[in-house]
Order: sequence, then structure tokens, then C-alpha cells
Amino acid sequence: MYVQIGRIDGVILLNWTLTSLERQIEYGARQGEIDLEMAKIELRNFRRNVIPVAEYFDYKQLLYVVCVCNVVHVNSRPILVPIEPHQRLRPTSSN
Repeated sequence: MYVQIGRIDGVILLNWTLTSLERQIEYGARQGEIDLEMAKIELRNFRRNVIPVAEYFDYKQLLYVVCVCNVVHVNSRPILVPIEPHQRLRPTSSN
């Protein structure tokens, strides 16, 4: 089922360090919530497909990046902590 989108006001990208993301995947595998090999395959596909889409929305000045550099565990569950919310991926030119 496809839903037609009328207008996009902005896109938010959670920017993880690769190391942090890999640790989260390993954590999920240890908890039995995900299959480690399938998650690694999905991560590779995600990185290959998301960068061009993010660059497109950045070009359109609709991309906002939340840098997720810290993960805090509360009751044994990971909680994302945004460090620098709502920053542009790259500074826009002032033309």
C-alpha cells in the first residue's frame, strides 16, 4: 500500500557514529531481538541507499540532522541522547 505525500516540510536524519550503531546492533543481537548477520546486511544496504536521499533533501534545504553521539541505558534499554539537535548537514550558501 502506497500513501501519496502532498508536501514535505523537512526530513530528520539521526546521525550515528558507525561504531555506536554497530554497538547497538550487537546489543540487540545479545538480547535476542535481532539476527546479527541480517542486521549487518541491512546496515550496509541502509548506508548505500540513504546517503543519496539525504544529499537530495540537503540540496533542497529540507534536511535536518540530529547528532546522536551518546546512548544512555535506562532500565537496560538504550535511550538516544541528541547532542546537537536540528543542525543542517552542510552550511548552505548565502546567495
